Amino acid sequence: MSGSVPPSPQHVLVLDDNRDLAENVAELFSAAGYSTEAVADGSGALDAAARRAFDLAVVDVRLPGDSGIRVAGELKAQCPEAEVILMTANATLDSAIAAIREDAYAYVQKPFDPAELLAIGERALGQVRLGRERMRLERELARSEALYRGVVDTVDRYIVALGRAGEVRMWNRSAAASSGWNAAEVLGRRLTEFLPSEHGRASFAEALAQAAGGSEVSDLELSVRTPDGSQRIVRWQLSQLPQDEPSAPSVLAVGADVTDRLDLERRAAEAEAMASIATLTAGLAHEIRNPLNAASLQLELLERASKRLEDGGTRGRIENRTRIVREELARLTNLLDDFLNLARPRAIALEEVPLGALIEEVVTLQEPAARKAGIELHARVPPDAPAVRGDSAMLKQVLVNLIVNAIDALRGREPRRDGGSIEVSCAPIGDARVELRVDDDGPGIPSEVADRLFVPFVTSKEAGSGLGLTIVKRIIDRHGGTIRVASKPTGGTRVRLYLERAS
Repeated sequence: MSGSVPPSPQHVLVLDDNRDLAENVAELFSAAGYSTEAVADGSGALDAAARRAFDLAVVDVRLPGDSGIRVAGELKAQCPEAEVILMTANATLDSAIAAIREDAYAYVQKPFDPAELLAIGERALGQVRLGRERMRLERELARSEALYRGVVDTVDRYIVALGRAGEVRMWNRSAAASSGWNAAEVLGRRLTEFLPSEHGRASFAEALAQAAGGSEVSDLELSVRTPDGSQRIVRWQLSQLPQDEPSAPSVLAVGADVTDRLDLERRAAEAEAMASIATLTAGLAHEIRNPLNAASLQLELLERASKRLEDGGTRGRIENRTRIVREELARLTNLLDDFLNLARPRAIALEEVPLGALIEEVVTLQEPAARKAGIELHARVPPDAPAVRGDSAMLKQVLVNLIVNAIDALRGREPRRDGGSIEVSCAPIGDARVELRVDDDGPGIPSEVADRLFVPFVTSKEAGSGLGLTIVKRIIDRHGGTIRVASKPTGGTRVRLYLERAS
């Protein structure tokens, strides 16, 4: 079995122009277990230090043609961790001050007591050992901290250290990447400032108190607000940290961003539901269209017969009622078409779509309906409006649905009044995405439907089907884009669509 290699003994360099004295001092330290080297002049000492680093230099102040204090300074420059003891037979105040200036460990006057010199030297060598051990520990601590920081910054989780009041003491790189807030923007602020709902803030404050008291909290699902106003859903686990001192962080919060996973799960559930609905819809559509066609035909015959009546009052009443029935049949037919499009959408045909031209076309198409309701509808399209990668017909349907929704919202607001404005605009977002906006100054999103805007058949309109925004969301999802709908602080609604920019 091989043993560990013992450490090399500390090295003592002795400089004195009296060769016998230099060797005697070297022998004194050698007998105590140290390696030694004796030299008689300054250049020899500097050469010896260049060949082998020393731990202690014992240097005579007066050297022929040289200054031991100057040599001591150069030796310290070569081995900053080492110590120097200066010896002199003619102690003066100036030489003592010079010794202090050169950071000498001790200033010994000749003739000296060998035991005392050895004791001073061993204390100096002990100081060197302690200094080197401290430096080794500092290097190990730095490596340990670098490793710890590397792990904390590379793990795909929020790693957040919190004080007792919930103030952020540590915010790792993954937390910054997910939330959009960098460490400089978060440190020192309470984490609850970045939670958008009052319920979420209250839940987190309760969990923080539990964790600070020693009870671990897990599976706490809360939304985190991002700088652009969107939200990321984070599943938190909170646990108590050891308190080395009162000012140290008290709670560690580890969070997993589950936004994308939940979105995928939702889309998968919706796709499965739509697949089931599509099978049912195919049969129902045939059964519904037949009586719709028959009713429409009978309505047409009734209208023709009414025109032959001589009684103008009776004829007018019949025409008015047939008009109402025809409008309801048309609404039912449109609802059936929307339902079929939602359940069994056609294949998407991706191409380069000039977004500016698309906006101008749809605005021109919808402008008469808006003008009839007393609403100003206009486009704000820059001359260099970017193109997007998408299906032109589907994107046109998206824009038509959004403008029709805005017109209906403005026309149906309380108190009822004509007027209002709708603006459609677009702008590039970086090099990869394009933002399409539809803004109105209507009543905004009703609170009772704010959380269910994209759920089929949920609507705040008296005669709405509740499928318009559902169809818009489905089309945007199929394009790999995102949609955000929110009430504006100044009043009205803003719809933002994010689509892939055409290369």
